[in-house]
Amino acid sequence: MSSGRLAPIDTSLSPWVESYVYKILTKVGSAKILANGADDLPEVSAFMEERTGYIRTIANQYSYSYQEMEQARTAGVPLDPTLAITAREIMEQELDNVAWNGSSEHNLLGFINHPNVPSYTVPNDGTGTSTLWSTKDAAKIYRDLTNFAKETRTATKYVELPEIILISAEHFDTLVETEYPASTGKTILSFFMENQRMFAGGVRQVIPVPYLSGKGSGGTGMMLSFRPRTDKVRLHVPQDFMSLSPERVGLKYVTPNMMRTGGIQLLKPYSMRYAEGL
Repeated sequence: MSSGRLAPIDTSLSPWVESYVYKILTKVGSAKILANGADDLPEVSAFMEERTGYIRTIANQYSYSYQEMEQARTAGVPLDPTLAITAREIMEQELDNVAWNGSSEHNLLGFINHPNVPSYTVPNDGTGTSTLWSTKDAAKIYRDLTNFAKETRTATKYVELPEIILISAEHFDTLVETEYPASTGKTILSFFMENQRMFAGGVRQVIPVPYLSGKGSGGTGMMLSFRPRTDKVRLHVPQDFMSLSPERVGLKYVTPNMMRTGGIQLLKPYSMRYAEGL
């Protein structure tokens, strides 16, 4: 699975609809103990908002010349599959791009541009009140990472647990190359994961993602935490890659290809969290 599709893939929508309606939970609900005879139950639906999602087509094509077709036919050999393989790879790359960045032009949302997702404020205690990790020592970087993981748990009273942290690739390198604590032979990342695995709600993976480089405020790096469950977040791919029948156009045969996607659907924004300014 490519990095852009870390969200569970949902194929349940009809491939040929243009839009769909869904509801998102905009805050964590509540419950309470009732007095005898009371009926003032907290209304969870009060926190639901109705949204519209859209399904769009990704397409490309490849072609073989009439001469190539005849040469293969007369020789009794199959056509070179390189073009077909390349066409699919290019389309998968575009799906990856949509999964991360969405498309404002086509009303598609991606991992990093969803509304209602809360943000962690990275402390500006680096050199010159900077938030950049390049200006911080290992202890402060470890604190930033730990507090980022902790904030979703505490803000939702452990209803939402961030299983995965995605981070820009260059900042992942910092985590795996910087020793912490000093003189232990451990890195920031290994020490962080060692502590997270000590309890059930801890982070289970930290994954480098090139798409997050420069996506933070002012072109800085970015982190994102989430839980990869279909009741939290999903990538809609109602129609996987499909090649249509070749058509003869002049002296070549053209094969159109298509797939359909609805981008990222986030049902519980509080299960995800952003951090910018690394």
